[in-house]
Amino acid sequence: MLRFSSKSHTIPFNRLMKTLLPLLSLLLTALPAIAQSESTQSQPAQSQSHFQVDLVSSSTASVFVDGAWLNGTEAIEAKVSASPASPAEGVDIKAYFYSADGKLIFTAGKPSSVNAGNGGTIPRPTTYEAGKKYSFYFGIPQAIKKGAAKWKRVIVVFGQGEQRAAKIYPKDDLQKFDFPEKKMVK
Repeated sequence: MLRFSSKSHTIPFNRLMKTLLPLLSLLLTALPAIAQSESTQSQPAQSQSHFQVDLVSSSTASVFVDGAWLNGTEAIEAKVSASPASPAEGVDIKAYFYSADGKLIFTAGKPSSVNAGNGGTIPRPTTYEAGKKYSFYFGIPQAIKKGAAKWKRVIVVFGQGEQRAAKIYPKDDLQKFDFPEKKMVK
């Protein structure tokens, strides 16, 4: 029989192993959970998606506006992104057009369809991949291109639920303008 001894007493090897093995097993089982707990505590929690309007600019595109396809017509391009990845279902992108005096004159509840050049349209995403930029176009109706109702500013709003982002073009103070999602914009 193998024995471990110290000055005060002797412990048989089998008894020592019966005591240490359950403790060792418990320690090995708990280590991954402890490591996971520590790594989650060191990383910030991301419970909700973060939506961003990265750029709003004047552009030309072949879009469906005023009930017809117009090639190379004036449009507003909005580049947006989300992080982390988010399903596109339920995510809105809208454009609010304002006159020179800051009055809302037109609301585009969704982007215009864009001609793909092959007889079809460019499909909208089904998922927003994290960090990837997506371009959307809003065709500008003829009614707000001239005269007293000519548009001067546009606000693009992107997001879902209480998580919304907005950007104005040309640059101005968003707080001067009223739009339904204003209180949700971060």
